[in-house]
Amino acid sequence: MDSPLSPPTSCDNCGLCCHLQHRPPYLPTELDTLSAKLQLEVLTADESSPLPCIWLTPDHRCRHYADRPEICRQFELASEDCLHQRQALLIEGDINHISSEPQS
Repeated sequence: MDSPLSPPTSCDNCGLCCHLQHRPPYLPTELDTLSAKLQLEVLTADESSPLPCIWLTPDHRCRHYADRPEICRQFELASEDCLHQRQALLIEGDINHISSEPQS
């Protein structure tokens, strides 16, 4: 298991990058690329929706990975942002689920 402060070796069973947003962070120009069903999901989720992101599944994966926003695609494993997020959630006590064990 990765230590919360060590650089992660896998995104499996993590999803920490999704814990500070209520919905996928699409730019307005990106929404047009989604199906009408997914657009509706994104547009009807508001800031009062519970954290984390509405697309994060209980096993810490993106429910619509192939349709995730560009900013999610650019978020890199073990990047400065990734490590900062791990530190922030460790302080909040919401990091106990992290495992580097691959999921089947």
